[in-house]
Formats: sequence, C-alpha cells, structure tokens
Amino acid sequence: MNRPTPARIHMRRYLWPAVLLTIIAVVLGAWFTWGHYYPRGPRLIQVPGDSSALGGASDAEKAGAVTGDPHTPSAPEATWEVATRLVHSPRTLKEDALTGTAYGPVALVVASTPQPESSASRSPSPKDEEPSTALISLDPETGAVRWYRDISPIDNDDHDFWSADSVFSPYNPPPRMLASSPDGEYVAFSLLPVPDGPGLGISPESDPRAWINGVAVVSARTGELVRIVQTKENILGQALTNDALVVQTSTALRPSGGSISTYSLSNPGEAPSTWDSTGWLVGATSRGVVQSSVNPSDRCFDMSCSPGIVTISDPATGTVTETYTGVRWVLPRGGGLVRDVDSQGVPLASPSDDAAGSELVDLESGATLSTSGHDVTRIVTTTGTAWVLGTARDDEAGTPARYVGWTPVGGSEGLRQEPLDVIEIESADDQSDSHSLRRTTLTMEGAG
Repeated sequence: MNRPTPARIHMRRYLWPAVLLTIIAVVLGAWFTWGHYYPRGPRLIQVPGDSSALGGASDAEKAGAVTGDPHTPSAPEATWEVATRLVHSPRTLKEDALTGTAYGPVALVVASTPQPESSASRSPSPKDEEPSTALISLDPETGAVRWYRDISPIDNDDHDFWSADSVFSPYNPPPRMLASSPDGEYVAFSLLPVPDGPGLGISPESDPRAWINGVAVVSARTGELVRIVQTKENILGQALTNDALVVQTSTALRPSGGSISTYSLSNPGEAPSTWDSTGWLVGATSRGVVQSSVNPSDRCFDMSCSPGIVTISDPATGTVTETYTGVRWVLPRGGGLVRDVDSQGVPLASPSDDAAGSELVDLESGATLSTSGHDVTRIVTTTGTAWVLGTARDDEAGTPARYVGWTPVGGSEGLRQEPLDVIEIESADDQSDSHSLRRTTLTMEGAG
C-alpha cells in the first residue's frame, strides 16, 4: 500500500480550500444572476388590486402618465388635446393601446411608478427613473383624467425586468393589448410574463415553460380590478363578452391543439368553461366568441391568399352558432369583417378581384353595409367605437382623408351622415414616443 508523500499531503491541504472557494463562487454567481433577472420575494401580481393603485388626474400627472392639463388645440374641429405616451413597439400599433368604452376612451400609457413612502429615506436608484405602465380613462367632454391605475410591479427593484413596450409576451404573436366589452363596461389587457421559479433560461424566448402569462380585467367606469387570469401556456389572444373574459391558450404558437376558456366577470371564483379552439381568437360579441381560420394580422388583397372562415361560438360550450365564408379580412378587435359580393349583393365563396363590390358585416348586430370603393376603419368615439367609411389620406398626393359615412359598432340602422366626435392619436411619426389624444369632429361628405 502506497503512503501519500509529504508533497501530496501538502497539495491536498491547499486544494480543498480552493475547491470550496470555487463552489462558493458558483453559488453566489447563480444567486446574483437569479436575483438580477428574476423578481425576488413572493410572486408579484402585475396589477395591484388595492385602492392605492387607483388615482385621479393629479396622480396621473405626478406619475408622468399625462403631461399637463388638457388644452384646446389650434385646429377648429378639435375640442381638447392631452399629451401622453402610448405603449407601443415595432411589433404593435399605437392604436392597440387605445380603446373606447361607455365612459370615454381608455389608454395604456407609459408612466413612472410612484415610490412607496417607506422608500423615501433611501438613496434614489437609476431604476426609479425607468418607465412603467398605467391605464388612464379620460372624460370625453373635457379630456381630464377620470381615473388612473398603476399596473406596474409593487417592488421597484424589479424595474429592469419590466418595460413599457413589452406588456404582452414578447415571444408570442402579441394579443391585442386592450380589448373592451361590447357594452363598454369592461377593459381587458395582457400582462408581462413572470417567471415561475428557476428555469433553463433568463427570458421567455429561451424557456417559455418557466413563465406565467396573464390577462387582467378592470371596470371601465371605476378602474377597479375585476379579475386576473394566469396560465403557463402561451396566450394567443383575449376578448370580452358583456359578462365574461375569453382567453385563448396553447402550448404552441398556433391555435391547433389549443383551447378557449371563458371566465365569469360577475363571479370571479367560478371555474371557467373550456373547449377546443377551431381557429384564431379575434374578438367577441355579446352573443359569442369570434374565431377566424386566418391569422388576424393577415389581410387578403389578391387571389394568392386563402379565403377566411369566421365563426361565432357559444361562450360556454364552443358550439358554432354562425359561420361566414369567403372573408377577405377581419377588422380590428374582431367586431366585423369584409367580404366580396356579386352584382346582386350575394356574398362570394372566396375573395375575387372581379367582384362587383364588398360589404361590411357587423358581427354584433349581424347587419351588413355596402363598402364598395371605400376603406373601413374602426374609430374610437366619445362613448364607444364606430365603423367609418371613406378614403385614407394620401400624403404623397397631398389629399386629405375623406369620410362618407359612419355607423356605431353593433348598430343596424345603416350609414349615418351627421358629424362624428372621435378620439384620435396625434404623433410626429409612427416611431415617436410622444403622443397626444385629441377629441375632434369628422365631417361626412356623403358617397356622391
């Protein structure tokens, strides 16, 4: 049996401390990485449910959600204008951060999180200046803030994990950031994913299984939190009926194999109704859930694309109650669709460049309206939303937008010609971080 030499004993004496120091360094490194990239402490709820998260006009201005009081613009057709910063990114439209309700417009905006009183004694941190997100509701008559809701995390140490332009899950096709119920009583919005314990990576893209996605609903009248739904599956979209939140989830990034669940808003403790997806969730009406066979971001302008099929299903069972074929495109928020018709006004089986015309189908009321030769735009009004027909502004030709008529979303009385008060977004350009919300009046010129 070989005895260890004095040299070996001497080496072991110094080797074990080195190994121990290496292990400690690895553990501390892992702890630092986890503490830096993942929220510390108990799981955070992204939308604080207590009353301190709610405020009024002074709170909104203090948080930077709006800049100054509403003012009167120089444009003669405008009533008021409010400076703010809408949440958007290269993957979303700023229009997705604005929705109409029965009580006025609601916007998802960039703000800074107010510091709790307990932190007043500590030294300011660079993270204190980083942006967070908030919801604001504006009085449609004056532009003043009706209510302001902070929807950023409670712990300010996690600001490096939260950002204003990623309220939705960045590895998904982004769900509509804001959705309002057909009656304008509720507003739903998607939440930034939070980690569910140690994962294989430090971002949703690298390890989506280790993250929790969510959707929250607030009252459009008061801003109070109504319900939060969280899931470890990908959220492909959300919508609202008048009494339920509708959420589409999937383990993949497509509806196939996924499901749709409806959650009661009047009884948040009630278990959801869940059924298999048959298409992309694109919206909801007071009567059912709207799905499309074609991704809502795709628009069919020529014969190279496949015609879409849109269905309306019972929210509780998923039973299809209505089917629309030959859809050229689904309009934003899924409240309507456009399809081609023949000379007799009969819908075609598929979009055609030789079609005699086209029609708008309002999925809430089922009413149809001829749109031949005109664009259809969904516009936020002072107390909801409306379909506006016209031609878009042509900056190259120097021609302004022209409006020929409008009808409220969910209406069935046909095209109306009286002036329409709307809420518009003004910005220097599409990538500008500064915006204004402006109430203005659109004058209809008629179809002639």
